[in-house]
Amino acid sequence: MKNNLLNRFAILLSIAALAVGFILTFAFTVRTTPNAINCTDAVTEESYFWNEETETLDVNVETFLLDEDIAAIRISDLGDLGQITKVNYVADEFLAPDSVMKNGQIVDLTKGDFSFAKRGTLQFVVLNIDSLSKDFQKDAEKLSAFKKGDYWRFTVGIPPIFSACNIYNRSQCVATYGEIEDYRFIDFTTSNDTVTTEHKSQTAYSYIELEFHTRQEAIIPDLSYAQTITIHYESDAENLAGIVDCPLIGTKNKVKDANADTSRWLYIAVAVCAITLAVFLFLCALKKSLSFVPQLLIALGVFFSLLSDMVLHGTTAAPAFWSGLGLAAIPFALAACLLTVGLNYKKLPLKTILTAVLGIGAGLTFLIPFVAYPAAAALGVADILFKCIGSVAAIAFIGIRAADKSDDLWRSATPLLTAITVAASLFLTKKQFIPADPLFWMYVIVIVTTFAVSLKVFVSMEKRNRYLTKNLQAEVCMQTTEFQTVISERDKLLRFLSHDLKKTLMSSSHFLDVLIAREQDSEQIKSLNIVKAKTEEVTGSLARVAKFSKFCYNAESAQIISLKELADTIYQRINPDCIADGVILKNGVESDYNVFAKLNGLENTITNIIVNALEHADCKEITLSAFKRKAYVVFAVHDNGKGISPQQDIFKPYVSESAGEENSGLGLYICKQIIESMNGELTYSSRPGSTTFYIALPKM
Repeated sequence: MKNNLLNRFAILLSIAALAVGFILTFAFTVRTTPNAINCTDAVTEESYFWNEETETLDVNVETFLLDEDIAAIRISDLGDLGQITKVNYVADEFLAPDSVMKNGQIVDLTKGDFSFAKRGTLQFVVLNIDSLSKDFQKDAEKLSAFKKGDYWRFTVGIPPIFSACNIYNRSQCVATYGEIEDYRFIDFTTSNDTVTTEHKSQTAYSYIELEFHTRQEAIIPDLSYAQTITIHYESDAENLAGIVDCPLIGTKNKVKDANADTSRWLYIAVAVCAITLAVFLFLCALKKSLSFVPQLLIALGVFFSLLSDMVLHGTTAAPAFWSGLGLAAIPFALAACLLTVGLNYKKLPLKTILTAVLGIGAGLTFLIPFVAYPAAAALGVADILFKCIGSVAAIAFIGIRAADKSDDLWRSATPLLTAITVAASLFLTKKQFIPADPLFWMYVIVIVTTFAVSLKVFVSMEKRNRYLTKNLQAEVCMQTTEFQTVISERDKLLRFLSHDLKKTLMSSSHFLDVLIAREQDSEQIKSLNIVKAKTEEVTGSLARVAKFSKFCYNAESAQIISLKELADTIYQRINPDCIADGVILKNGVESDYNVFAKLNGLENTITNIIVNALEHADCKEITLSAFKRKAYVVFAVHDNGKGISPQQDIFKPYVSESAGEENSGLGLYICKQIIESMNGELTYSSRPGSTTFYIALPKM
């Protein structure tokens, strides 16, 4: 058995490894994109700048070299669609939009670990075909798809920028999102000069059109050799600035289709997650159980991760929040996956401790975009540590579970894939092309696996419940038959006790009367009278047993009972006896409370309590009342008699405050059994001068 389970576990790991391998292979072969090219070329550049002294636009024409300090991409190296993987960057400055950046930094966007300043300048440089190159005509033919008249036209798709930004194509402002604080906005083509005084966050996807001359002789003189896209940005978050992903460049249709495909995949994935969440919520509500809460939490973590990607890919005014939510979702899902592993190692609740640690880690990870360095760096290290420990622990727990001869190892598919996905997220970066993003497909596999495994669990539970219900019904029928048999045998015995035996005792009592009448010896007469008294005591006990045997309280069906109507009925029947004994009976049940109880059993219980008060309490007044208490309605019988001795447990059989000829001590014991058969409770409180019995029954 152990080897079989280990084999199943090995197969499960193999399938997971193959899935990950397939995804990675697919990711790296489905699409190739050009990297940025470092160029060394002569460029004549016409730069515009605002002269503060003269308050006019001045023009500066200079020739300089594109060297290793400038990242640029040449259109001859492009296919129908590519990525701009490198960007020129200057921190804390807003450079002139139409000047090529010098003495800046080159940032590789594919590494995903670069930290931008809260404000600065980003610049993409795109170069025309080298007019002096011997391969000019060959390169030009490769760009036929981009030719429109005398120009090659390209579209650059720029992902959202954190968070407010102004985007310039050469000297013209082509897009504005949010507002930059204390920013002099200049449109160099129109000399429009405005100042924004406050910061307003907003991100959005942008499309920029580029044009390059196709005629070799016109390239240099037309100053169209290089085109620059300059971005001035400002973030209000402490540790969230810069660009979301690599810009796309290619034909207009290709760029827009690629962006639409990414959005479409994200929408579908988020919709699937939302449906999964709805299904789990429905199952939890339907079953009124926490059985599917761990799966619900896993789906919730994946949902938040994909939702944040979807929102950040589009337009939002809260990029820091959504970025933090995406970061926190992964350790949250990992913490949820540990909950599915029902294992505690010996007395140490290791799973619980790790789950709590990961839950705290998820909360701390959410704060990364909102805190500055070095706090953000420390949180990032802690996040990686949490993910590593949690992933290793989840896989280890599953291995221990397999070795522990678990017969439901297939349930470990969800936590296993979740742990693998979290571990993979430490080494893989999200890609802009969703079809080529392994993390995206791993998220999809996790959510599909979670849904499939949970569906199987639900079906298994339903089959088991139906089996148990079917067998329970058979068991109930069998128990009912046995119970009826017991009741029948009891009735036979009671009939014997109450009739045959009672008849014998009455005959014996009659003969004793004859003997007493004939006896002359006073001592013998005294002894015979004692025997006769004991015989009559036994006869009285048999009469009381016969009285209570007439009512089978367990077999009676419960119904909705109005306590006010019941109190009125009992009052009308018992009040003449109370008047005869000089006792005042008050009916204080005014509110019409309804309970679900057995009518005859409840009526006999209340009547018995009142009769006991009349016979043994030595009281002057008895009061009936009713009131609500939480989920119960309480019927109270109060008397002002001598009270009940605290040394006596009156609910035990054959226990009585005043045992006599007609008192066997069985009345209150049977009354308590009757009330408990209705899911109720019979209690009392007593002190000298006051005794109250409480009958608590479930309210309607």
